[in-house]
Amino acid sequence: MTSGGLRPWHLVREALVTARVQRVPTVVTALVVAAVCGVVFATTGQSAAAEQRVLSRLGDVGSRTIVAEDVSGAAGMSARSVYMVSRLDGVQWALGVGPVVDVRNAVLGSAGPPVPGRLLYGDVPAEIRVGGRLPAAGEALVSPGAQQVLGLAQPVGGVMGAELDAALVGSFTAVAPLDGLNDGVLLRGPDRVAEPTLRRLYVLVEEVDDVEVLAAATRAALSADDATQIRVEVSTTVLDLREVVAGDLGSSGRRMMLLVWGVGLVLIATTLFAAVSSRRREFGRRRALGASRPVIVAVVVLHGLVAAGIGAGTGTAIGLITVWRTAGALPAAEFTAGVAVTAILVALVASLPPALTAAYRDPVRILRVA
Repeated sequence: MTSGGLRPWHLVREALVTARVQRVPTVVTALVVAAVCGVVFATTGQSAAAEQRVLSRLGDVGSRTIVAEDVSGAAGMSARSVYMVSRLDGVQWALGVGPVVDVRNAVLGSAGPPVPGRLLYGDVPAEIRVGGRLPAAGEALVSPGAQQVLGLAQPVGGVMGAELDAALVGSFTAVAPLDGLNDGVLLRGPDRVAEPTLRRLYVLVEEVDDVEVLAAATRAALSADDATQIRVEVSTTVLDLREVVAGDLGSSGRRMMLLVWGVGLVLIATTLFAAVSSRRREFGRRRALGASRPVIVAVVVLHGLVAAGIGAGTGTAIGLITVWRTAGALPAAEFTAGVAVTAILVALVASLPPALTAAYRDPVRILRVA
């Protein structure tokens, strides 16, 4: 133990023994680290949890939707655009909607009240909740409101429009971003139409961060006679809010966290300086008996890391419980792990000055009897 060639596991064992023997500095260091972790979670952790919660909400369907619309009705946007856009990486689904046409109850004919009818192209997404079965080409679904207008007791029967007849095979209720379709009948586009045209193309992307890139890719992938007549829209308000949340809220939380870590570093260093001062004669004897400076540094640093590990684990657990009880959400796993690791790194940095002080003191002066 006194030689300069201690093996690493010997140093670790001695650090554990030191942590047990030097209870006061070990407990104080662990408490300081735990308190720092707790303060970080109570301040920055709650901000991180709130940011995570808001950002997850901003990633909802509404913020991940792209809508390409033929504003004039003269762009000639082909239904082939649905297939082209759906093949783009990052696109969850694409759905084409044709121009609105009036359709009526086939039994009543022209005497019946009309409801909006829209031709669909592409797979029916989960945002259209179907009661019954999915329509095949030439079949249709009716919304509850349109069913009442058409005078149907059940969502079955037939509808007719200009050059368009379809059998009803069920009902539907659309949710965002397709809730604007709830006022009428959705008809599966007939295969016999050679070049069907779209009025709108709805696109849902998988990640909100890809919305702007895929909006440009969607415009490039559209098949249309006059692309200048097509307006491609995304939820820019939500994207702007996302930047504010991730930027301003995140930066203020980081400033607070840096301040807390700085105070913690000073407190840990002060505690370890006191521990080293109380053991200066022991370190002096070791130096006089041949212990190398790296060994002294390693013993002091490892003692600080053992105490910091205990404090980081305790403080992180308490901090997570506190954040969950107050904010109703937990920060990201990366943030949690980062707090614990940073606490240990801060303890490592804070332990270096007292460790170097203990290693470079003159053992003769320390052991000199006054």
